[in-house]
Amino acid sequence: MDGNMKVQLGKLVSNTTIIKDGVDLKRRFYDVLENHPLTYHWSEGVKSMISMKFYNEVMKDSTK
Repeated sequence: MDGNMKVQLGKLVSNTTIIKDGVDLKRRFYDVLENHPLTYHWSEGVKSMISMKFYNEVMKDSTK
């Protein structure tokens, strides 16, 4: 497998990621923004808000 996902029209595609208990996704998302060269100049508030939005989107699709 070459790592590229092949998607065909009309076929179901499903991806699953398992996140261990205790992993702080909000902090991880924030760290990505903190350490990305295009977001160095962003304020702490903006990075926090975007991290929360990323987290909410991930959790929206998670099972309870």
